[in-house]
Amino acid sequence: MGLIWEIIKAVAISSSTDKNNKKEKEMDNYGLKPWQKELVRKGDYGPWNFEESGDLEDDDYYFEDDNEN
Repeated sequence: MGLIWEIIKAVAISSSTDKNNKKEKEMDNYGLKPWQKELVRKGDYGPWNFEESGDLEDDDYYFEDDNEN
């Protein structure tokens, strides 16, 4: 049983690492500053929320919108 648990744990860590790497790469693509990256890592904002124009597009949303339900 211990071997199965270790395999599951390894897969979960790998999946989490892949998601973190993808998020870091996306933040780099948007050219975020360190303080902006920290807010994205916390989950307060998406990397697209820091566009220079400041205007939200139709598919953009605020973090609070996720918590309405």
